[in-house]
Amino acid sequence: MAVPTVVVHGDEDDTSPLEATGRPTAAAIAGARLVVVEGASHGLPLTRPAELEAAILDLVGVPA
Repeated sequence: MAVPTVVVHGDEDDTSPLEATGRPTAAAIAGARLVVVEGASHGLPLTRPAELEAAILDLVGVPA
């Protein structure tokens, strides 16, 4: 069964770099969408909650 998936990743994440984890993770999940948050690091949920919320709401079809 396919499950809608969004991978939200900061482009300045030094702990789990975008090219090493974010892009491969999204590519490994059929139909997943990658949202890259510019200027965000590993603490994206804490430092950029609005961008994370917008990506999740878009995934489930709720206007932000």
